[in-house]
Amino acid sequence: PRSTLFPYTTLFRSGNGMTAGASPEGITVGPDGALWFIERQGNRIGRITTAGFITEYSTGLTPGSQPQEITAGPDGALWFTEVFGNRIGRITTAGVITEYSAGLTPASTPYGIAVGPDSALWFTEFNGNRIGRITHCRRVHRIFRRAVDVDFGDKRAEWDRGGAGRRHVVR
Repeated sequence: PRSTLFPYTTLFRSGNGMTAGASPEGITVGPDGALWFIERQGNRIGRITTAGFITEYSTGLTPGSQPQEITAGPDGALWFTEVFGNRIGRITTAGVITEYSAGLTPASTPYGIAVGPDSALWFTEFNGNRIGRITHCRRVHRIFRRAVDVDFGDKRAEWDRGGAGRRHVVR
């Protein structure tokens, strides 16, 4: 068998336009064609162009909130979870951050976030042991018990609704 090594030309890291010790995690393509990522330890949202230009955003973000995951939303903005801020955040491509906490379980540690096939945002509450859904009006409408990470890449998700192994499947 023959293997191919895929070369990269540049590695972007702290000190190359990104805050030192930022701990970048989670990356997604934004509606503007740039790549957006979270800086967990840096407590920022980052944006990098394919040319390597990095911009960091923190204005409007709760200090110490530690963003966790990010996804492009159906409204043209990017949405992210804040594990210690106990909030769901929204950032526009212009860098305006808005945080939402109404409807979340107190001290729930929001973690995973994805856009569902219904165009709503779905998120997990790690310590809240639930899954939440945010509709286009930016309100949490349902909280399902016993959360697991949601990934709608294959237009399917499962979660345990509690008791007797009953499961609900979205396809």
